[in-house]
Amino acid sequence: MQIVGMINGRATVFTEAQLADFIDAKSNRVMRRNGVTACAAYIIGHNGVNTGGGCPAHVLYATRTVFHDSHGQRGSNDGCTVFFAPAGALAAADPYATAVLLGVGRHDQDVGGQPHYLLDWTRTGWFAGNAIQF
Repeated sequence: MQIVGMINGRATVFTEAQLADFIDAKSNRVMRRNGVTACAAYIIGHNGVNTGGGCPAHVLYATRTVFHDSHGQRGSNDGCTVFFAPAGALAAADPYATAVLLGVGRHDQDVGGQPHYLLDWTRTGWFAGNAIQF
């Protein structure tokens, strides 16, 4: 999948390195760079349909499945988690589908056996709050 962002006032399809920089800039803490770049690579390599990382059915963005990826030790402050969703209708074989970055944070300790994430940033209109559990 690709993500389009603004660079020097122009809409640009991010390279993996540019996406990693964008993710890193959304956080208010220091994340391990290898975790950030792994999350960027995961988004770019995702097909937006069934490559994995799907959240439960009730976690949606504009009726679309939300996907996520985490790198780093669970509960550590330097890990990286990203949440993203397809920006439009997709065919499973379309490697150029566009994604929307929805959130950046970290995988916290699980609560009651359920995954728990602390969020540094979320896209307006997706999720209000700084923690999500499912």
